[in-house]
Amino acid sequence: MGDRFYCQRNARLHEKYRISEFISQAGYGTVYKAYEIAYPEHAVAVKFMQWASGTEADERFCQEMKALQGLKHENIVKIEEIEAQESDKMPLWYAMEYLEGLSLEKWLRQPTRKLWEIVECFQQLADALQYLHGTGIVHRDIKPQNIIMRSKDKISPVILDLGLAYIPKMLLSTMSSTVKGTPLYMSPEQMQNAAGSHDLRVDVWALGVTLYEALTYGRHPYLPKGYTPQSSFATMQDILATEYQDPLSYHPELAKIDMADVLIKICAKALQKDKAQRYNTMSELCTELGEWKPRNFKIWQKKAQELQTQAKYGESIMNWEQTYIWLPKKAEEIVPRLRECWSKVYPMMPIHLREKSQEANLDLTWQKLETREFSNDQISPEEHCYCVWGKKIPGFTYLGTATYSCGCVTNEVKEYRHEKTGLEFVLISGGTSEMGSNDGHSDEQPVHQVTLSPYLMSKTLVTQAVWQKIMNTDPSYFKGNDRPVESVSWEDCVEFCKKVGLSLPTEAQWEYACRAGSKTRWCFGDDKAQL
Repeated sequence: MGDRFYCQRNARLHEKYRISEFISQAGYGTVYKAYEIAYPEHAVAVKFMQWASGTEADERFCQEMKALQGLKHENIVKIEEIEAQESDKMPLWYAMEYLEGLSLEKWLRQPTRKLWEIVECFQQLADALQYLHGTGIVHRDIKPQNIIMRSKDKISPVILDLGLAYIPKMLLSTMSSTVKGTPLYMSPEQMQNAAGSHDLRVDVWALGVTLYEALTYGRHPYLPKGYTPQSSFATMQDILATEYQDPLSYHPELAKIDMADVLIKICAKALQKDKAQRYNTMSELCTELGEWKPRNFKIWQKKAQELQTQAKYGESIMNWEQTYIWLPKKAEEIVPRLRECWSKVYPMMPIHLREKSQEANLDLTWQKLETREFSNDQISPEEHCYCVWGKKIPGFTYLGTATYSCGCVTNEVKEYRHEKTGLEFVLISGGTSEMGSNDGHSDEQPVHQVTLSPYLMSKTLVTQAVWQKIMNTDPSYFKGNDRPVESVSWEDCVEFCKKVGLSLPTEAQWEYACRAGSKTRWCFGDDKAQL
C-alpha cells in the first residue's frame, strides 16, 4: 500500500473545487471535503488515490471510479467528476456527493431506533444491491461502515466504496489468490477464495450479517459474546468453525415483538454457510422484507379496530398511527378512523384543522394525508402523533430539537415555549410502557401496560415570577423570582392551569416521561448497590 496523499486546506482542484478538510482514509484512498468554487454552498467529497500504490491499487481505484460513474440509484453514492490522469503533483481522484448523515453503524446504535425504521432501511439497501447486481456488479464489502444515511431526518441509506467490487469483463491482476474483504462480513466462499467468491450471494451474506447485528445490538451470528479477534485469519477460521447463534439468545425481547420472527428467519436463510441454501438473488430477500410491512399492518389494524370499538380512543389512535407507518398507501382507510378518534380525544381538533388549513406553512400536510398525495419523506409518522400540528401547536412557539440522556437511553425531542407563561416544554411522543412495581407498595401493584397519546411536559417547575404574573400573588415562604413556587394547594394548581390553558400531568404521564424509554429499575440500571 502506498503513502497517504496530503492535500492542503484551500488547495484548488482544476480551479473548480476548494479543499476544506480531511474526512477519512480507507483502503487505497484518502477522502477530503471540498466546495465548488462557483457555488460555495455546494459541498462534495473528493477521494484521492494514494501515492505509489502499485498496479493493483491503480486498477482497483480506476475500477471503483468507472463502476460508480455509470450507476444511478437513490441509495448508491453519486459521482460528480472524475480525474483519471495522474500527474507529478496530483494522484487520481474523483468527486462524489457529500453526505452529512451518520454511518449505518452509528445510526443503528441509537437507543431510540425503531424496528420499522430498521426494516425500511434494509429494504432500501436490498433494493440498491439488487440494482447493482442487475448491472453485473457484486459489491463484496457490504458493512455498516460502508453505508451512510443521506440525512438525519430521513431514512435513506447510501452505499459507498466499490473498491473491492467484482465487475465482469474487467481483467484485473487483482483477481489473484489474495483474500480481500472485511472478515466479519465475508462469506465462507470469500474467506476460502473459492471460485464463487464473485457470486452475488456474497452480498446476501454480508447484508444478512448487518441485519443480524441490527437486531442483536451488534452481535455477530457466528461469534460468541465477548469475542476478541486475534487476527483476520483467526477470525475467519473461527467463523467457519462455529455454529449459527439464534438472535433470541442475544435479544430475548425479540420474541415479544410482533412479526420479529419473520426477520429472524430472513437472517437465518441469508446466513447459510452453504450459498446454495441462501437466497438465490437479492430480489428474493428484498421481497420478503417488503412483505413484513403488510403483515404488521394487519396486526395493528385489528388492534386499532378492537380498541376503537371499546371506545378506547387514545390507545386506538396509537395503533392507527402504527398502521400508517407500515402502509402509508392505506391512508384512504386509516384517515377517517384517525379523525373519528381524534374528535373524541381532542374536541377542538376539527376547529383547529380548519383554522390551520388556511396557513401557508401547514395547508399541505392534512391535504396530502387525505388525498394520498404523499410519500414517506413528505409526512413523518411523528406528525400524525400530534394531529398533523407539524412544528406549530396552538398556544406554543416551536424552539427546535434537543437531545437528553437518562441512564443509557438518549432521546431527541422537540421543544416549545408556552406563550402565556414563557415556560419551556418538551414533546413526549407517546407510546406503550409498563407502569407500577410488583415489589413496591400495594397501590403500585401489579405491573401493567399503559398507552399514552403524545403530550407536552414542562421542563421546569413553575417559578414564583410566573405564578405572580398569572395569579397576582406569591404565597411562597422562600422568596425568589426564579425559585419554584411553594405553599400552594392542589386546588391552587388546578386554578393556575385553567387560567393558562394547561393541565396537571397524570401519574402515567409523569412516570412515562421520567422513564424516557428506559427499561431498568432505576435511571442508572438495576444494581441496588449504586443507590
